[in-house]
Amino acid sequence: MVVVGMVYEIWHNKMSLATGVWSGRTWVGGGTTLSPPALVASSPTRLDMVVQGVDYRIWHDSYEGGSWSGWSPIGDGTTLETPALACISNYLQVVVRGVDHRVYWSQRYLGSASWSGWQCVLGGSTIAAPAMTVSTYNGLPSVEVFVKGGTRYVYHATYGFSGGAYQWVGWDRATAQVDSRPVAISPDGNSHVVAIIGNSIVYKTYNQGGGWGPVYWYTFPGSSSEAPGLAGYANGMMIAVRGMDNRVWVNDRN
Repeated sequence: MVVVGMVYEIWHNKMSLATGVWSGRTWVGGGTTLSPPALVASSPTRLDMVVQGVDYRIWHDSYEGGSWSGWSPIGDGTTLETPALACISNYLQVVVRGVDHRVYWSQRYLGSASWSGWQCVLGGSTIAAPAMTVSTYNGLPSVEVFVKGGTRYVYHATYGFSGGAYQWVGWDRATAQVDSRPVAISPDGNSHVVAIIGNSIVYKTYNQGGGWGPVYWYTFPGSSSEAPGLAGYANGMMIAVRGMDNRVWVNDRN
């Protein structure tokens, strides 16, 4: 578990699954951030983390063998929001909202110490933090990116194998304007996107190979004013939201 402290410091704690005992929190290498960290388990023994620094630069650290490797910047990139982070085929993938509101991407092979340069994703732009999830495209691992465009519609792009090489494909737009940033998860090979419209919690599926699902968005019971949290399990997903009463409410769908 990683959390942000009261003065922007980044704290780490871990629990033994065998005993249920927490190790005790530690400050991650003096790191600080203005927004929630992004984490991914890039291997069974390694955890990677990317954050928006207090200098708006994008910083990376990794945890393996009981210790953190130390912070390093990802090129000269800067961001206004929490980065999105994923890992496919031993490559870390980072997507951010740049300070010019365009969508930028960089990647790094796990066995390398260097990142690729930042590239704008097909000219896309966003007014909120991007969401990214792992799926398959043409039978090979892919990353699916979802953003809230300037007109408040949700747009989707894929980084997958096409035309003999990995490349970006998109953007395609979902129906309806949303009020929160989108969040996404792919527990069954398709991408499931959740957002807020008004105070309603809404859900839509992006079918891999078939595009967006029905025109309408499915509405969950309950209401919230903030983007929810998502977690996946076998052919299902769990959603947690901050309710209008400031309590945490949980629902699941399978």
